[in-house]
Amino acid sequence: MSGPRRKWPLVTLLLVLSAIPVMSGTLRLIEVAGGPALMPANHRYGDFPLPLVLHIVGAIVFVLAGILQFLPRFRRRHPLWHRRAGRVLVPAGLVVAASGMAMTLFFESQPNSGTLLYLFRLGFGSLMVITSSSGSPRSGAVTSPPTERG
Repeated sequence: MSGPRRKWPLVTLLLVLSAIPVMSGTLRLIEVAGGPALMPANHRYGDFPLPLVLHIVGAIVFVLAGILQFLPRFRRRHPLWHRRAGRVLVPAGLVVAASGMAMTLFFESQPNSGTLLYLFRLGFGSLMVITSSSGSPRSGAVTSPPTERG
């Protein structure tokens, strides 16, 4: 197997893993926008759904645009797209992390969720802020050869 072909199983796995959260997030957005209740009710977000909406929209953008970043051949053939997608992915990742941590800290806890889940949410949110920030061109972590200006 050649190098780029080995990346397709990873991309396929990421697509499959993201399908359920993307679908359930979309159904929740439809409900929040005033559409029919297509998912089990969740009263925690009724009064102030903005963090939930930001979290879902940011996560969908992050997942779907981020998957193509794992294909070296695609990155080489489309460097301008890669750069522009990165400029969208960094803020999307930061929005997902910040909104997730805000919901963890300020919204009522779900029944049967304990301290460990609370700590995991804050820990993974913090890691997402760190890793998203390190992907920013301003951080110095991203270097690429000069190509078309984007």
